[in-house]
Amino acid sequence: MSAVSIYEIELKARRGRVDLPPQELTAALRRNAVVDLALTHEHAEYAACLDWDHRDPWDRLLAAQIRLEGCALVSTDQVFDGIGVDRRW
Repeated sequence: MSAVSIYEIELKARRGRVDLPPQELTAALRRNAVVDLALTHEHAEYAACLDWDHRDPWDRLLAAQIRLEGCALVSTDQVFDGIGVDRRW
């Protein structure tokens, strides 16, 4: 799981937009042996150069990771449909 996703989910939880007790997500990821996807300079460079009319830097980083790593994004956010990534949910 991307470090960017962890950041966004935890931030939303702290703001009351997601019902998730503190550290619950991290504990669940450990229990299920979910592998961390670190953010690299290649991801950042690719995100900055994406030809995508979307200004949210966190979404751009996620899109770059998905494309470069060949993985899927689990999200309900349809904004990713415009960039041609594998979005599931």
